[in-house]
This record gives sequence, structure tokens and C-alpha cells, in this order.
Amino acid sequence: DETPLVSGLLYKKRGGFGKIMPNPWQFRFFTINKDGIMTYYDTDLPEINITDNKPRGKLDLKESGFEFIRNIPLEGAPTSFTFLLCPPNNEEKWKLCSATKEDFNRW
Repeated sequence: DETPLVSGLLYKKRGGFGKIMPNPWQFRFFTINKDGIMTYYDTDLPEINITDNKPRGKLDLKESGFEFIRNIPLEGAPTSFTFLLCPPNNEEKWKLCSATKEDFNRW
């Protein structure tokens, strides 16, 4: 069953050259499945068919040493409802932000 436990839109701060763009924060569609895999898709639609779309990125949230920091000040974040996801293997950190407090608490 591929039905996500949690899904919806979050802001994600772009990495690489995207960081220097006029608006580095982009709405993206995210899911977390029952195995603790967080996936994001290159769309800002509030609902998508995840079986028909190729993920842009994935993180295993159950990996040992994974760090999850809430309410951390992130430069230029659209709201104060921020998360920082730090994989243990020094991969790129995911800088995320929810639009509302309700969404923040859901994630």
C-alpha cells in the first residue's frame, strides 16, 4: 500500500544555484510513508497521484543519526514554522517551512 501517512505542501529552500534565485523558497508536494520515507515532488499542486510522478528527492527518517530540528530560524523563510532535516551522512540538509501552524503540527 503506497498511501502516505502524511502528505501535502511545504516550502522547501532550494539548494545549489537555486539558493541565489530571487525566491529560493518553493512550495513542493511532500509525503511520508509507513516506512518513514519522506519524499518530495517537483510540483506545487495540493494533491498528486504519487504513482504517476517521479520523486525529486527522498530521505529515510528512520536512519540512525538522523537529526530533526523544529522552529529553527531559517533565512528568508516565508513563515516561522520551520524544520531542518539533517541526514547522518552529510547529505544536503532539507530546509522546510509550513504555511500554517496546523500544517506544522501535522508534520
